[in-house]
Amino acid sequence: MERLLASARTPTAPGIRDTPSYLIAKVARAHRKRADELLNQVGLHAGQEMMIDALWNEDAMSQSDLADALGIRKATVTIALIPLERDGLIERERDANDQRVIRVRLTHKGREKGAGIRRAWAALDEQTTRDLTEAELTCLENLLGKIRSNLASTLNTRGTQP
Repeated sequence: MERLLASARTPTAPGIRDTPSYLIAKVARAHRKRADELLNQVGLHAGQEMMIDALWNEDAMSQSDLADALGIRKATVTIALIPLERDGLIERERDANDQRVIRVRLTHKGREKGAGIRRAWAALDEQTTRDLTEAELTCLENLLGKIRSNLASTLNTRGTQP
């Protein structure tokens, strides 16, 4: 790492393609592209799987709790729920005890999509880590956790998480 930082200060510094961040960006892009392909087979778009999965784990969440669980803004959740509701995957209703709160729950159709998401994500995970040994997988998970922590500590989050 010191080598990278020192080389970045010289007039003949390597381009961004010679950095770990560039490789991470390329891997993230390829991973998301493959996830999109698998999710399209289930009839979903990128990002929708995260909402459905969160609701699968804890049904009848408030929109605010859903935003917190996903690390996104409440306004983003409100907009993202529109196509899920239109497609009959979720339903929204006012909380019986607090009319200001809107609860979101999966419909039967949404639960079926949830099962498809889990199958697609298992395939994605297998394809992503296919040639890794258990030791390499453990190392990768540890390194990615550290990278995420590093980035989280430097972000101006404004209600979002990496």
